[in-house]
Amino acid sequence: MANNEEYCESASYQMIYRMLDKLRKRPGVWLGKPDITKLNTFISGYYNALWDLDVYANKTTLFPLDFWFMHEFVKNKTKSYGSSAGWANLILEECKGNEIEAIERFFEYLDEFRSLKAVSMKKAILTDENILANDKMMFSYKVDTSTIFREDENKADNEYYYIGEKLIGRKIPVYDSPQAVYIIELSGKNGFLCAIETVNDIRVKRYIFGEKQIMGNNKCSESPENVFGSLTTLNTIPCFENPDFNKPIYW
Repeated sequence: MANNEEYCESASYQMIYRMLDKLRKRPGVWLGKPDITKLNTFISGYYNALWDLDVYANKTTLFPLDFWFMHEFVKNKTKSYGSSAGWANLILEECKGNEIEAIERFFEYLDEFRSLKAVSMKKAILTDENILANDKMMFSYKVDTSTIFREDENKADNEYYYIGEKLIGRKIPVYDSPQAVYIIELSGKNGFLCAIETVNDIRVKRYIFGEKQIMGNNKCSESPENVFGSLTTLNTIPCFENPDFNKPIYW
């Protein structure tokens, strides 16, 4: 029998899927009627409640993917330009506004989404040049807004981020102590995930890449090469259907 910590880790990440299994059997009980707009509202509330109650525990395995990735998965299934409209709107548009047909399509997509596995993996041990690119924001950066700066503080412009004359925060490395990049190919030709290994954890980018987006000349702005530069050490490594990184995974 699994210990309490293992059970918590497994149960917390499965809760939303268990709820959807119940809802699928009797949607009228939970939604009033089978309607994808109502379903979207229900899931959003349930999902956010899990986070607000701090139900989610650390996990070290990649699958099942966090439900958030349904936005990206549906974007690719519907051949949409972006995922910002959300999975519900993308499916509803695909079904020409038919709410009942859309909720049926959602569960078809959900089944495929939940069955995703890794079919191949590549790993790049980050070079000194890669780490320097991350640390010096040669390709990208994120902003630390935790410090309030005095207006008369002596500031080096290349260390800070401005919008016009307004000081937003200090530039900081994109990843803290990065070590390696993983490119994970999803089953069913459903694209690729990118995970960044740091000293303490695994950071999975919230994006499902197409084959031409993840690397090479057509890479998109989310590509790891936009942060680290050219990944010259990228090589194929042994792959398991559900990789275990032995470090906490964050999305």
